[in-house]
Amino acid sequence: MTVLPTKVFGAGDDTVVLLHGFLGSGRNLWSLAKALARRRSDLRVVVPTLRGHIGAPPLAPGGTLESMAADVVRLGEQAGARAIVGHSLGGRVAIVAAVDHRVPVWLLDISPGPVVAEDTEAVLDALLAAPAAAASRAEMGRALEAAGAPGPIVPWLCMNLVRDEGGVRWGIDRARLAAFHRTESGRNLWPYVEGRGVDIAGCVRGGASNFVCAQEAERLEGVGARVVTIPKAGHFVHVDALDAVAEVLSSGLLRGRANPG
Repeated sequence: MTVLPTKVFGAGDDTVVLLHGFLGSGRNLWSLAKALARRRSDLRVVVPTLRGHIGAPPLAPGGTLESMAADVVRLGEQAGARAIVGHSLGGRVAIVAAVDHRVPVWLLDISPGPVVAEDTEAVLDALLAAPAAAASRAEMGRALEAAGAPGPIVPWLCMNLVRDEGGVRWGIDRARLAAFHRTESGRNLWPYVEGRGVDIAGCVRGGASNFVCAQEAERLEGVGARVVTIPKAGHFVHVDALDAVAEVLSSGLLRGRANPG
């Protein structure tokens, strides 16, 4: 059995794994999984929470993309997964996992190149500066904002809190995840695609996001990926444009190559 907590949507014969992003959890993709299962009765959508994230086994010191991907490979083999879809960090984990579990990968607002988002360091600094515990989520939220976390993402960060006697505390190892991000986000994963045969079937990018630049999109198209840009959507493209993302994935998953959209 996989060590990762998972939730399954749909009861089709073809299994697809959905992977969430950094500091998130499987819950972040439940709405997308439901939308996919509604559109495609042939699909069984498995949504795990990655190692090191809330509710999942801890990430070992010095953890890497490979150590996260090993769990996904195990899950994919056990579930008979025929494709992996990953948002942000989940997409990068999917690329590494597909070296061993040879299935097509769909990326949600991420590319194989080094991550260059400019605001991530400020978020990590605020997360590390916040107290270990607080009387309430609201109090922790105020502490995060005071430490420099942008207001709109504070509720998302607070999803990593768990109830404790007298209030809330962090359910993740913040320092370990921050160290992981600082070493792994700068890695260039193109050699996995262009040198080791990982199949990137498609990429859905947000038109208002800087995570997949025009050059990366062109390079993805060069290896046969279908690249779809959703105008006005940000990095959380599956939240900003749920129906559009679900429609692209529904039309593309396990259906072979299509013309770029």
